Amino acid sequence: MKKLLCTAILALGVIMLMTVGAYAQMPKDKIALQGEDSFKAEMFKEFSDTIEDNALYVATTGSDSNAGTIDKPFATVQKALDTVKAGQTIYVRGGTYNALNSFKTSGSEGKYITLRNYPNETPFLTCTTGTNGAILLLNGCNYIKIYGLEIGGHSAEQAYGILINDCENHIIISNNHIHNLLTTKPGENENGEANGILLFGEGKTDETSINNICIENNNIHNNTTGWSETLSTSGNCKYVNVINNTVHDNTNIGIDFYGNAKYCSVPAYDQPRYCVAAGNTVYNSICSYAECAGLYLDGARDTIFENNIVYGSMYGIEIGSEELQANYPVKNVIVRNNLVYKNSCGGIRVGGYEKKKTGYVTETKIYNNTLVDNGEGEGGYNGEFCFVKCNGVDVRNNMVYKSSNKYPLIGGDLPAAYTLNVTFNNNVFYDTNSSDSTYFEYKGSSQEGIDAFNTFVGGTNYSGKPSFNSDYSLANGSYGIDLGDNGVLNDMGSLVDLGNNYRAIGTVDVGAFEYQDGSKPTVTTVSTTTVSTTTTTTEATTETTTSSVNPTETTTEAQIEISTVDLTAKDGFSPSTATPAAGSISVEYQSATDDYLLKDTSDVAAATWTNSFEPITSGKVIVKGYATPVIAKAAGKWAFVQVKGTNKAGDSADIADLASDASKNIALRTGSSAYTSTSDTIASTKYNYEFVFDLDAQTVTLTVNGKTLTHSIDAQSISSVVGITANSAVNRNLIMSKPTVGVPAGGTTPTETTTAKTTDATTETTTAVVTEATTKVTDATTETTTTPDVPSEPHRGGGDINEHQLPAIVDGTDASNTKVIFDNAVSGKVTVTVNFDASTTEGIGALLNLVRKDESTGTVAYKDTGIGLRVTAKDGSVIFDFGDSTGASAGKFVAGSNTVVFTVDTATGEATCTLNGGTTVTKTVTGVDNIAGIKVNKKKGRTLTVNSIPYSVEGGETTTETTTETTTVTTTETTTETTTVTETSSETTTEAPAPEPSKNVKGDADGNGKVEANDAALVLQKVLTGAKVALEDVATNAFELLDADNDGQLTAKDAAYILQKALDSTFTMPNEK
Repeated sequence: MKKLLCTAILALGVIMLMTVGAYAQMPKDKIALQGEDSFKAEMFKEFSDTIEDNALYVATTGSDSNAGTIDKPFATVQKALDTVKAGQTIYVRGGTYNALNSFKTSGSEGKYITLRNYPNETPFLTCTTGTNGAILLLNGCNYIKIYGLEIGGHSAEQAYGILINDCENHIIISNNHIHNLLTTKPGENENGEANGILLFGEGKTDETSINNICIENNNIHNNTTGWSETLSTSGNCKYVNVINNTVHDNTNIGIDFYGNAKYCSVPAYDQPRYCVAAGNTVYNSICSYAECAGLYLDGARDTIFENNIVYGSMYGIEIGSEELQANYPVKNVIVRNNLVYKNSCGGIRVGGYEKKKTGYVTETKIYNNTLVDNGEGEGGYNGEFCFVKCNGVDVRNNMVYKSSNKYPLIGGDLPAAYTLNVTFNNNVFYDTNSSDSTYFEYKGSSQEGIDAFNTFVGGTNYSGKPSFNSDYSLANGSYGIDLGDNGVLNDMGSLVDLGNNYRAIGTVDVGAFEYQDGSKPTVTTVSTTTVSTTTTTTEATTETTTSSVNPTETTTEAQIEISTVDLTAKDGFSPSTATPAAGSISVEYQSATDDYLLKDTSDVAAATWTNSFEPITSGKVIVKGYATPVIAKAAGKWAFVQVKGTNKAGDSADIADLASDASKNIALRTGSSAYTSTSDTIASTKYNYEFVFDLDAQTVTLTVNGKTLTHSIDAQSISSVVGITANSAVNRNLIMSKPTVGVPAGGTTPTETTTAKTTDATTETTTAVVTEATTKVTDATTETTTTPDVPSEPHRGGGDINEHQLPAIVDGTDASNTKVIFDNAVSGKVTVTVNFDASTTEGIGALLNLVRKDESTGTVAYKDTGIGLRVTAKDGSVIFDFGDSTGASAGKFVAGSNTVVFTVDTATGEATCTLNGGTTVTKTVTGVDNIAGIKVNKKKGRTLTVNSIPYSVEGGETTTETTTETTTVTTTETTTETTTVTETSSETTTEAPAPEPSKNVKGDADGNGKVEANDAALVLQKVLTGAKVALEDVATNAFELLDADNDGQLTAKDAAYILQKALDSTFTMPNEK
């Protein structure tokens, strides 16, 4: 039994390793994809299991004399490849096909040839004859897709899974399982070679390069490669995208980009270029006769390594130059947002390794990587980082941590003359074994202590112990939060971290992960508030209440209702006569935040994004949205949101702009030179703007983050809104929402807000519109709010709180968290139900938590109670706690509708939490004397919508306070208050019974209606011991539901699929297709 249990634990460990790559998966819209626009669009197309018309079929029961139909399939893959025409799909049925095969025909634009599995079946392509060659050879064939195949079991002196050689282009290799490619001559002095996938570019011109390639979501493992690499891009190749693959347990390099090896006889083209490796997980790349890396670039250029996880190999990532080639060096490489840990020889190594025989690595950027416990084995003297024979390397915002042997944090044994112009700034180094927490051996000398290192390299770096979560993301309060340099954002592509969360627009954190609990104190703000008071009567009793508040000196118009106009968007650059370098200017849509990133690294032009509409020539025009200057460079003037049209002379002109002036202050610019300025220096801040143009009066009012600026204009018409980076400076990126443009609806003027709530068919409403000045200091000791009087009757039923203000929506791009405060703080045994929708389960950190009313200092503040939900993993797993990663597991929230029920006894401190009808968990808190509302926590990339918050209390005192507080820096805030008079003395609330769990959820072994990690463990236990699972008692088709791979048997592979489904709800198991 012990042996069986150990086997089960080991098998579960294998399953976990199989799914380790899921965390590194990177959405394509956040990857710096390379290639032609048409090919990028092709990469976004999903493979469908809908059977294509006019397809060819291959089956082990077929015959090559057949017609290749589903009823009369071919017997061999080669026959189908000989027969296929552009635009056709070849479906290969399950079974083993023992042969080497080659494509003979190309597809064309829009008519790819697809070789794939028949849906829910696994064909195994192999070769057991010992013949040299490739199981699938593409030689001169273009517009090809290969999907869903198992390829392997090929042993020969030269054994390849998929080989692309010659001048192929427009190839997609997706979701294949490639394994056990074995060279029969793998030794140190032998020349055998084997590759899982090899791109071998021998073409002699740029036009004959291998180009526009996507290799994605493949599992490549257990290959004996000899001196070759597992997944290799070599020679004349460009626009190669290697994304979201899992590459493991291979006897040499995992993923490689290899140039300057004379594979192409023209040196200028003998380099992979414009490539990206993103979202890959690489582990256990180990060679017995040479040092190797999990992820390796050697002799290539213009390549990005981003958001990869590399561990358990000899080196994690290496940017090298094995060949001495002065004219075509390694250059323009970016290594960012990678997690590199527990690699035996070192973490990230940069440069040639020998004084005379190897080349230099130049113009390379190493940004925001996390390196942990690398270089602990033989060769550990190379350190977490190693820099030798390189020139022009920028090393910034990296987290470097070592907890074991006293090997250096940075190594490099060549003299200083061979390591030139390497800069270190805003990195965090920590070594538990050094007396001064840091120890370096760099440029042939030793430096003990961060001060000595900073003096030696002339940089600003830090030493402090980070606090990691289990996935090496930064924990609450960790050293390294907000210590980064925002200058890296220009080279951050889609501005996401390794967890696919957006980097802070404030100060970025150090390392691969951006800390995701973003609650921080705000500054004193002045907000304009519109209050609408509603009186509701019940039980046929009518009461009329009129409430009014005298306005303060600060007044504002109520919101104008507008009718929007249609916009036509177009990106480009300015001036149009310039010739910016290829790829230096772009406008990218960011789906997670529904906005646009204007990227600009050109020194001759600016990126522009123009939203045009039919010219408006009279009346009022409203233009609003938001814009975030990602980099506010030192140069002063910058009009980054421009409203354009014609002036009175009929000439095209800037009418009014959101800009910075010569003193770098936020301003309204009219014409080309008139500035009306604030005192706020431009920063990497989200600016919410609203222009109100009066074309009849020839005036414009700009409200930006609560401040109002007014000026006269010279305008005959308005016809476009333009976002623009800068003509005068490089690296001024801009994030911008699609603007809203409109005119007053039906000529209406500012109107009062009326809110009515109907109870028992009797309602009478009185509305008062007020403008009040409210000053708030969050997390400080003062708060002054002027509000109308409200009754002191406590809530004791299950009614909604401030129902007319909900839903409370907190978008990941918002500047702050949002508090929703009860009409009355309550004490006693309190039950709070929060019904909320989540756009995604991503965004690790606080989700929502209860707050209490604190009057200890004589002023009112709303503070965290320590009672709430914290997200601990991307699958939506949460704990019942706030700010403490050791809380009890409360299950998972989902992308969609959720319900969480909190109970708190303010007398005893006992608190419980039940999420989505799951297990109730408890904790004990202190110092919570009342419950006054909830706080909804922002997370980048996630929108959380709270729809209702019914609450009740048994006994206890109730204090009165009604407000909804949005802790947003300089923003417009709306507070809505409801006064309710109830004539009845009792109220009964009846909850509908919870629906029974579905008995037909695929993968749900315990029958609770959800797929969770426990289901995978139960299936594995059944595989190993035959133990019955709960689903078998309630579902007659339990076997079909648990047979995740649809192969007719229950194996550990099914448990692996179920675990992947539990970790990623968007994953589709084979039996779900």
